[in-house]
Amino acid sequence: MTRLKPMVLISALSGLVILALVANLTIGAYQLSISEIISAFSNPENVNPITQSILFDIRIPRLMLGVAIGVSLAGATTLMQTSMRNALADPALLGLAAASSFGVVVALVLGFDFGGIAAFLFALLFTVTSFLLLLVGHFGGRRASAQNTLLIGVALGAFFLGLLGVLATSLDNPQLRAMTLWSFGSLALATQTTATIAFVIAVIGFTLAWVLAPKMDLLLLGERMARTLGVETRKLRLFSLLLISLLVTAAVYGAGVIAFLGLFSVTVARAFVGPRHRLLLVTGSLISVLTILVCDLLARSIAAPMDLPIGFLTSLIGAPVLITILARTSND
Repeated sequence: MTRLKPMVLISALSGLVILALVANLTIGAYQLSISEIISAFSNPENVNPITQSILFDIRIPRLMLGVAIGVSLAGATTLMQTSMRNALADPALLGLAAASSFGVVVALVLGFDFGGIAAFLFALLFTVTSFLLLLVGHFGGRRASAQNTLLIGVALGAFFLGLLGVLATSLDNPQLRAMTLWSFGSLALATQTTATIAFVIAVIGFTLAWVLAPKMDLLLLGERMARTLGVETRKLRLFSLLLISLLVTAAVYGAGVIAFLGLFSVTVARAFVGPRHRLLLVTGSLISVLTILVCDLLARSIAAPMDLPIGFLTSLIGAPVLITILARTSND
């Protein structure tokens, strides 16, 4: 695929993201005009209470969570693919998202509130555990092939999903109904708390990934060459592990598993801008955010007033991408 000038591509994607943000703020069961939105910010005391509630309690938290998820999954996938030297690496595909979901359910069963700090910490704990198990399978003894790593990740994901199903049956009905929607990936349960936590973690995670990017570029040259150039590869992988786990948790705990979003966005971004990590982080994040915002708008519109899970739509986009990657890999 022909590579575009990075700044041209980034500018175009940024413009599309802004349009998507405006569309998500204005379009819905309760239509809002741009003038009403501007008035809500500039002169809130004179705004209709319904308009104010829809904007500040529903749509803005939903947008913040969507942006956080897009940035987090793109960043996590970029780091995973380099750390594991595997173009198939994706948080949902390799079981990390399922482990994070299981952590949230554990927190609920223990009596903690959905979307609180405790739920985030439990999700982070199980995400790190799952990633450690994945790394043992990938690097233990002989390095596993990309396909074997994929199978290990799928097996881990199935294991944690099984545990999640067992625990979910112990939740009361209101919690179980919320978990059903959340488990398929949805922004419908976004609150100011979950959106703020996810957004802050996404910004911190992206910043750390940006700082780490030059060393990740050297890792692309190979383990031995990276060490020759002064990179402490073990420390780099360990820090990447923690950072990936943090980003995955930020993406999952507020909205559930958004399937294939990271794999899709990073694969498309790499085709346009190449493997350099800073360009990949920015471009992949913009594609990821644009995709989730468009999918969320469709999810709210296709069967309105029902709210379809976003995970259904991202699966329809991401599955063909995965099949294409596997086909190319098998032909190389």
